[in-house]
Amino acid sequence: MKVFIVEDSVIIRGRIILNLTLMSGVWVCGVSGIATEAIEFIEKEKPDIAIIDIRIFGGSGLDVLQKAKEANPSLIAIILTNYPFPEYREKCMEFGADFFFDKSTEFDKAFEVIAKLVSVGGNTKAINM
Repeated sequence: MKVFIVEDSVIIRGRIILNLTLMSGVWVCGVSGIATEAIEFIEKEKPDIAIIDIRIFGGSGLDVLQKAKEANPSLIAIILTNYPFPEYREKCMEFGADFFFDKSTEFDKAFEVIAKLVSVGGNTKAINM
């Protein structure tokens, strides 16, 4: 499965990439911390999964999520953020997020979900989270 990372922190980005490179059947097809660049890449390359932070340069992860899901409805969107406020969660789900995780307490859960997605061929309905 092709994974695109939308994250502006170089440190967090590195941790995400490290976790993904340890997984079989997953490869990182791109990375961006800039909203407009992320949207363009996702629309053009059509990754299977996007890991999206809410706060990024040049806009919001919410913008990326909304535009990416409009361009590619089958995209599996995983929000991984330090801003796990209920209003963000609601807005992300409204815009089509499949999963929403708090970086500080649920970081590893995102990778558990990705491993499960790989094992079930991307079927989000087969995952109980």
